[in-house]
Amino acid sequence: MSWVTFAWERASDGVWAVRGTRSLGGRMDLVSVPLPSGEDSTDPWAQWVATTRAVPARVRLTIAPFPSDRAVVRRVSIPLSSARRAKRVVGSLLDVHLPFRLEDAVWRAVEFVRTEQNELFALCVATPRSVVEGVLSEWRSSGMDPVILDPESLALWHGAWHEVGPVEPGTRRIVVHATPDRWVAAVGDRNGLQSVSVLREVPGDAAAQRERLRPWWAMLRTGGRTPLEWVWSGHPATQLSGWRGELEEEWRSVGLVARSFEVAAPEWFLPRALARRALDGTAWDANLRDAELAQAEWAAARRRDLAITSAATVLVAAIWGGVVGRDFSRVRALELQLNAEIAAEARRIGQFSRVVPGQEVRQAREAVRERLARWQPLDRLFQPSQLVNLSGVLRQAGGTQLTLYAVELSDDRVRIEGSGPDRDGVQQLAGLLQLLGFRVRVETSPAVAGHEGVSFVVEGARG
Repeated sequence: MSWVTFAWERASDGVWAVRGTRSLGGRMDLVSVPLPSGEDSTDPWAQWVATTRAVPARVRLTIAPFPSDRAVVRRVSIPLSSARRAKRVVGSLLDVHLPFRLEDAVWRAVEFVRTEQNELFALCVATPRSVVEGVLSEWRSSGMDPVILDPESLALWHGAWHEVGPVEPGTRRIVVHATPDRWVAAVGDRNGLQSVSVLREVPGDAAAQRERLRPWWAMLRTGGRTPLEWVWSGHPATQLSGWRGELEEEWRSVGLVARSFEVAAPEWFLPRALARRALDGTAWDANLRDAELAQAEWAAARRRDLAITSAATVLVAAIWGGVVGRDFSRVRALELQLNAEIAAEARRIGQFSRVVPGQEVRQAREAVRERLARWQPLDRLFQPSQLVNLSGVLRQAGGTQLTLYAVELSDDRVRIEGSGPDRDGVQQLAGLLQLLGFRVRVETSPAVAGHEGVSFVVEGARG
């Protein structure tokens, strides 16, 4: 379906909005929507709300930024070699990195990245569910109910990737977006977004602004002599151009290697990035409105679409059934041809001279199973090393302050002895081993005299 996308950023100096569409060929059309400002003009926000509501709900896709200072971004290391398995365990690994309970949060694993050092990590964003409900309540009270709440930092990072290009190897990129209300910096490298920093209550006076911003600049560029890429966007009221020139002069004076880019139409950069992410589908992976918080009008439209699609499928099936009924002989001929092809393929796989009709798949499967058994000793040489799992165990133990006395880890069995400050850390370690496929048994006892905490033994087996 072709949607009309509406994206916006609302700040104390006005409303910055973008309307986006996508053709059947995939070409995106993003149009900045100038809205009136000033004391004598029509309320720009009311005009924008009316503009979006003029489009029918079934094709209207609204997307708003979720503030960076109300969510946390974490890069979580995954001690597994398979990205497919990593998707099943990332929640448990993310839990220990959050200042709130995962059970009370809305979270998304938006990207899985393998670095040049062959390390796998997940980029996650999370926030308490009550915070999402509060943001939604604020938008609803102003007349909007966005379908997608896209984390602001992700939109800024991906917007820079699209409009400036990928990060150069060995370089840190800092994407700055400035409004009169706050300044946001999304920081990362060639492997993606790493962290987010937000500075609120930036004064409008130039001298006071300089005093407030200088410690922030110094913190952002921490990283030794690593070359930097600065990408600038924001509203005219923030005096962004003047700051950019002053910083570039300072970099040259101290010999700091840095490149600087200002995006086109910088005041519309964030809504432009939001609209692009909604149209290409990436915003859905990060949408902080989960199934429980989904917009009712949008969900109802999708259910109607599904009902129409289902009815059309039933109609096509009925028509096709009528055609088959009238021409059964052609269907029977096709069936015989397919059976002959299946029998020929089974003979080729199993190297049989003949196969029993109706048993082709079973005979071929047994032949393949016997062949795999013969190759198993060689295949084991190429299986993933247990060093990857051991690294994850040690990292988990370090994160929960466990002391390990002995670790035995093989393909089939695991045994770990140690001590720790409490049973919670031991249970988290056991949870990781369960995710790695072991059936785990945990024994704990009070620590030796004179020491606090618990001693433990964790044992497990596969199969």
